[in-house]
Amino acid sequence: MGCSAGGGFSMRAFGWGGSATGEGGRAEVRARLQRKLCLARESPDTQFDLSECELRAVPSGVFSLCRVFRKDALILRDNQLSHLTDGGDLADLILIQILDVSLNRIPKLPDAINRLINLIELHASNNQIKTLPDSIGDLFNLRVLDVSHNCLKSLTPSLGKLGRLKHLNVSHNDNLKTICKELSTAVSLSTIILDAGNFSFPPTEIAQQGTSEIMKFLCKESSVEYIEPVDMVDDASSPFSISPHSPFSPVDYNKSLRSQLTNWEEQDENMTRLEKEIHEAAKRQKEKFLVDYTREQKKLDFEFSKIQLEKDVERSKLIKQIRDEDRFTEEVVVRLLQMNLSNPQHIQQLLEHDEKEHDRLLEMCRTQYTDLKKVDTLKAMESLLQEECEYEKSLKVYGETQSEAKQSFLIQELNANYQMNDLLKTRGELQSNLMETLLNDENMQKAAVGALLEKCDARTWGLVQEISLVESHLAKLSHIELDRRKLELNDNMENLTEQRIKLSMLLVDLLDQQESRRSQLIDTLHAMEMEKKTSSDFWLIRYQQLMEALPSQFVFSQQQLDPILANYLLQEGVIHCLPFLVHWISSKHELATLNDDMLVEQGVRLSNDRANILKAVNLYLEEMEVMHSKLGQSTSVVDDIPSAPAPSEPSISPQTSVDGNPKESSECVVCMEKSCAVVFIPCGHLCCCLKCSDAIEQLCPMCRQDIERKIRVIQS
Repeated sequence: MGCSAGGGFSMRAFGWGGSATGEGGRAEVRARLQRKLCLARESPDTQFDLSECELRAVPSGVFSLCRVFRKDALILRDNQLSHLTDGGDLADLILIQILDVSLNRIPKLPDAINRLINLIELHASNNQIKTLPDSIGDLFNLRVLDVSHNCLKSLTPSLGKLGRLKHLNVSHNDNLKTICKELSTAVSLSTIILDAGNFSFPPTEIAQQGTSEIMKFLCKESSVEYIEPVDMVDDASSPFSISPHSPFSPVDYNKSLRSQLTNWEEQDENMTRLEKEIHEAAKRQKEKFLVDYTREQKKLDFEFSKIQLEKDVERSKLIKQIRDEDRFTEEVVVRLLQMNLSNPQHIQQLLEHDEKEHDRLLEMCRTQYTDLKKVDTLKAMESLLQEECEYEKSLKVYGETQSEAKQSFLIQELNANYQMNDLLKTRGELQSNLMETLLNDENMQKAAVGALLEKCDARTWGLVQEISLVESHLAKLSHIELDRRKLELNDNMENLTEQRIKLSMLLVDLLDQQESRRSQLIDTLHAMEMEKKTSSDFWLIRYQQLMEALPSQFVFSQQQLDPILANYLLQEGVIHCLPFLVHWISSKHELATLNDDMLVEQGVRLSNDRANILKAVNLYLEEMEVMHSKLGQSTSVVDDIPSAPAPSEPSISPQTSVDGNPKESSECVVCMEKSCAVVFIPCGHLCCCLKCSDAIEQLCPMCRQDIERKIRVIQS
């Protein structure tokens, strides 16, 4: 009663907007808020506690209540507040010494925070505060400032004005790297809590040594003499405390203090009298409300008893009426029974008459039913005849149309056959000319031998696979960096940059190896050419010899090789041994039976290569077993199934990005339309298409580093 009588606030006026909980949870929060408001009004405690009430805004009028009920602590922690403007005028919090707004969503403290001139402790941890207002330096009585677990990037220099500040907590602000030099003038500061490893000013080694060393460093940087922390003697809790930087002399200060104390006593008496009047008015209002409620309750009880009496009278009348009706019905039934017993012939005549009438009506119904059925039958026959006529017409039209279509189709087919014969004839002539040119052109024969030699070279194929793998990882790193920049996540960016540079250097080295291998193959062709004799078909004979010497399974294995197995062979550094494995990579059953003796028999002489091959095969078989178990398949690893994964099977190997061009990382950051096709060296960003890269000459569009080299990426 006391709470509702004195307040007049609704739940929406208190800034409570509900939450994801159900009706029970909202009712519990509502009851908790009402209970805390009642305690704030009626309890002599000087603390105004509105914590854990799921508030989205400070209830209207709370600040004035703090002034009226002389509260010195306002607790708003563990809510959903995003600002402090709805509670009223901050000047009403002149008596507040402790303000706790921790565990909320506040992005910025209000500029009018300097009106809380008696504030001693300010707790604002676990919010979203990015900057501190300059007006916070006017809180001359502030001794504790906790802004940990926020988003601070810098500290305002006005903190140096806080001469009574003893405790400062700025820990767990990931973007805070420096402390302002002006903090050296806070002579009472004895404790600074910060993340020492995250700071560049002061350096980490100084920040780890404690508050005194930090203050010495700041004093040295500001060219100020370091003084040990001192405890201010004057009462910081006084509402009329004067700043230590005040220009007044001690005599003027004492006079001002006496006058202020006199005014304060008068205001205190006025506040006490006003508080007593408010309590007496609330008490009188409560008593009046109870008297009115009792009188209204008695009136309602009298009206209810009167209505109940009327309902009882009506009920007795209704029961009596029902009894009379039942008695009359029984009398009528008895009379009818007596009449039937006294005159049975009359009853027999009535029954015969009813039966004749029933037969007559039944015959009339049968006649009407027969007539209606005849009409329906005639209508159905007429409709059927009309449908037959329409069907005959449609069939005739369809026959004519079909004959025309057949004739047109036959004409088109005949023309197509003529055109196909002409194309085949032209193609045959072209193929004959090309074969004749090939047989006569020695340079083309030499080029064919070189192409076959490069295609069947295991080292060249391995370098291509390694280059594709590095390019795919560069594309992934570029895509990850773009996503992190969009989300403004700057942690671990140095690690990503280091990995990207290493991969770009590795790509350059692999391209150099590929070029070197191509030069070796060209030297091989030159050596063959030195052995050339007078025979005109020397290169054709060499081509045939290469085809006969090359195992047929090798080309098949390059086409059908599982990219996951190729990835493990690349990781173990034995991709050059692929020609020795052509007999086993066609099925997982044969791979499961592979051992060291079989590799020796096939020609793998180095024990290190054999061990790495067996290790790669075992890792591949284990991964296949895990994939099949995840897909719910009952087949074992040794079943003879195709080594290449089915299109529907998800691959968990990093090699899958080599064979499949990832769509999410192929968009050019300049034109936002075409696929990325150029890697910038040395930064390693794969972020531009071929056309946009031609327009870029000096700086990478992502990291703004100098471009030394551009490598074109050809993704399948």
